[in-house]
Amino acid sequence: MTDRLRLREWQSGQAETVFGLMGSEETMGDARTRVYSLAEAQVWLDKRLAQQREHGMTMWAVERLFDDTFVGACGLFPEPDRLELAYILDHRHWRLGYATEAVTAVVAAVREAGEARTIYATIRPHNLGSIRVAEKVGLNLAEEVTDDRGALWVFTL
Repeated sequence: MTDRLRLREWQSGQAETVFGLMGSEETMGDARTRVYSLAEAQVWLDKRLAQQREHGMTMWAVERLFDDTFVGACGLFPEPDRLELAYILDHRHWRLGYATEAVTAVVAAVREAGEARTIYATIRPHNLGSIRVAEKVGLNLAEEVTDDRGALWVFTL
């Protein structure tokens, strides 16, 4: 929790909420993680629920405290030697500092728990908003890799 936001576990009946966020062209653009149906949103949600049970961490739902409005998702994908940081903010809530606030809370929680694994995020070079968030919370550009969609920057903390 932050001054303005609550990060919480997903509930099994929230596929429509996931689809509203991750099915939105305005929010997701051409991101590989974009979902195109309620069924795909349910698969994504089921994976987050299983990940939470198995690892105690996942990408959590993010809500505003003052009115419980859903604003996005933020969290970690655990890997054996590192943690992938990911965040998606509904485009209707961009430029309000919510992504930075949520990411800061996640990074602080990892550090307070004594987690030693490296935290990293992959961001497309054209995604200036996500780059700004990563830099604000202390991640630095470590390398550029290429996948089937082109350049992908790897930021680490």
